[in-house]
Amino acid sequence: MPGLNILYVITQGDLGGAQTYVRDLAASLAGRHQVSVAIGEPGTAQELTKQLAAAAPAVKIYPQRHLVRRISPFHDAAAVLELSRLYRELRPDIVHLNSSKAGAVGSLAALALRTRPAVVYTVHGWVFLEPLGPLRRALYRTVERSAAKNKNALIVLSEPDLATGRALIPPAGQSKLHLIPLGIAPTGRPALTSRQARAKLACGRPETLHRWPFWVGCVANLYPAKGLDTLLYAISRSSRELTDTVFLILGDGPEKTRLWELRRRLNLQNNVLFLGAVPRASELMPAFDLLVLPSRKEGLPYALIEAMQSGVPRESCAAAAKKTAAGYTLAAMIKKTETLYEELRGRSGQA
Repeated sequence: MPGLNILYVITQGDLGGAQTYVRDLAASLAGRHQVSVAIGEPGTAQELTKQLAAAAPAVKIYPQRHLVRRISPFHDAAAVLELSRLYRELRPDIVHLNSSKAGAVGSLAALALRTRPAVVYTVHGWVFLEPLGPLRRALYRTVERSAAKNKNALIVLSEPDLATGRALIPPAGQSKLHLIPLGIAPTGRPALTSRQARAKLACGRPETLHRWPFWVGCVANLYPAKGLDTLLYAISRSSRELTDTVFLILGDGPEKTRLWELRRRLNLQNNVLFLGAVPRASELMPAFDLLVLPSRKEGLPYALIEAMQSGVPRESCAAAAKKTAAGYTLAAMIKKTETLYEELRGRSGQA
């Protein structure tokens, strides 16, 4: 059977869970199929583009000028036209959408085509579960429910998100839901000891990290949905019991200034350290005595799976996802996703 022509679409390229997912799928399937990736927010696309170039040079990258994360009637309408033109040019068998904005805009772009590709959408956490006002929450629920009609398949990453999808989508459309949890591959390198991982994290940093006996890590981009303000408030309330503990937050993002100011107001500068984006953070998991993920909403966080693989104790607001994640591998994720693609071959236009 000939290979598939697969186009992945993602709203932005600064590396996070959704971008890692696209990178792993694209790189793994590029040897058997024709694979392209469309990336919005061109100013953020460098890291994903670099990693794809290193892992799979055959994958073609198509920057999308108008596909932006924020709501913008002008850019959103232009993004539909921009993606529709790309679909006509590439004629993909499968369009695989990632993130809520790409999911809505990308599925609308396919409607304009005479011959439609099969449209797959991965839910990296339902957007309406983020901390939103009631009107925006209702709007996003409506958009997700309506846009599901224009998709051939919706992939969810955890059992809680599967349950949410079943409550959201009418019974006639629930056969489109597919549970395919994330998976990660072994690094191929010997695991670091706790001492080695701590030395790598402490290297070049002015803080004397080694004076703290107990290290708590949090690996998350700095977005409202990650709940890092909740973590800071919790640390502040328990500060008398945490005199031997340092909290290390690995990640960057638009909430940085607000979170740094909150840390100052709560007088946590000594034992809460923002380390920024740390390359190969997963390999440094052994540095932590505990991993904390205070997310307000998650699909299935890579950090949780990486901590499980490293044997690091973890506490997560996405605790229900732990059962889903246990023992799942990258090979299994790739196989299930590729099987779904093959099942959808030839069924385009039947969303």
